Amino acid sequence: MGVLLVWALLAVVVAVVVGRGIRLADERSAVPASMSISDLAAGFAPDPSAVRR
Repeated sequence: MGVLLVWALLAVVVAVVVGRGIRLADERSAVPASMSISDLAAGFAPDPSAVRR
């Protein structure tokens, strides 16, 4: 029973650490969360080499 408790506690700690890392990465990203096509510049054209078919 003790081993199960240790594994559960370890899983919670890992989940918290990974969750905080994701949250910090989201806060540091420069892209706004609600960016849409209307936010692009009027003359914007995608790079043709980036399009995959």
